[in-house]
Amino acid sequence: MEVTLGTEGGKLRFEQVETNSEFTRLLVRLDDGGFSGSTDICEGGGMRPTLAPFFEELARNWLGWPGVLEWEDIDHHLKLRAKHDGTGRVLMTVSLRPNFREFDRELRGGIVLDAGQLDAIAAALRKLLPQGQELLIGAGTAKLIFASPTLEDDTTVVGVTYLNGTASGATSIWDELYCIPPGGRPHEFFRALADDWRGWEGERVWRDASGNSVWHASNDGISRVTLAVEFLLRGDSPVELKLSGGLYVELGQLSHIADRLEKLFDRPDWVNLGPNAKRS
Repeated sequence: MEVTLGTEGGKLRFEQVETNSEFTRLLVRLDDGGFSGSTDICEGGGMRPTLAPFFEELARNWLGWPGVLEWEDIDHHLKLRAKHDGTGRVLMTVSLRPNFREFDRELRGGIVLDAGQLDAIAAALRKLLPQGQELLIGAGTAKLIFASPTLEDDTTVVGVTYLNGTASGATSIWDELYCIPPGGRPHEFFRALADDWRGWEGERVWRDASGNSVWHASNDGISRVTLAVEFLLRGDSPVELKLSGGLYVELGQLSHIADRLEKLFDRPDWVNLGPNAKRS
């Protein structure tokens, strides 16, 4: 099972070579005319898959985006840099390290993608990487990735991963029927940011009911929201570990994010079940 990217010249191939309940390992091969090389990358292993959501982000912005959007696997074996040429094509630079023990070796090449095919590429990669993921947000290299929900009688649990070039960590958001945070449910927080897109004073703060995650949102008054995130990493250790990081969200994406989060956390069975039940 494989997916091949590239409409002309260079080709980038992803082949599934191992998959289990914890991770999927892909063989990645770059053929760029005069040379070729390959490496392995893993998606999963305690982290939410990020490759398919990266292409979904490109697909949502298929008409174009400013600058360069980047993706890199957690082991730094593969780095993708995507630039839209304004005429319907995506120029993607590929950096590939053939062996994780030889960090001085790197192959660089390029592929060209048709922007109209980005949705199909994302869908194919989703099939290649079966672990569930529902939403990726972040305009730069730092990302928040939301996984498919686990549903209980009065609680929805969604795994969330923060990932950038130097730090990563995962936690879970607990969305509880009878314990709505002061900032509302996750989608209500982003809906309020979208409604006030022209700007607000200071920071808007949201924390989930379990205390595992806190978000601080500030508006630059121009085009972006800075989202500072704090994760409480709960594990077997008696010591509480915290991860702090940040990412950027384009103002024009806030309503879309709110819509996607509402679908992710939506529980029709919660309607009219209590004073703090899901609000319509």
